[in-house]
Amino acid sequence: MTGKRKEFHNNWQRYHDAPDDMFEPHEYDELMIWRVDHWELPSSVFCLIRESNTKTGKIKEHVYQQPGSAFKKINALQSKSDTEFIVCDAAGLYGSTPTPEQIDEPTDD
Repeated sequence: MTGKRKEFHNNWQRYHDAPDDMFEPHEYDELMIWRVDHWELPSSVFCLIRESNTKTGKIKEHVYQQPGSAFKKINALQSKSDTEFIVCDAAGLYGSTPTPEQIDEPTDD
């Protein structure tokens, strides 16, 4: 395709000009329950792991289809003293932070 892409038609002005009573108001708690408490993973995904380095602040995300691979990654992350991680699966969110004993341990880096 060498031609120019067709520009997406945007109707922002219609929403901007619409009266407020056209939009249903939502409370903050309602939005949090809807967006945070009710996530859906595709059937092909077993879990997501979000890894955060406490020293550098860098974040990596890992997606796993097989439980065995995810458990291996979790075990590897638990041995790192400078890493926090959160696991998201169909049942819930689970977090892990380094313990004070792990923080005081010297690393082999």
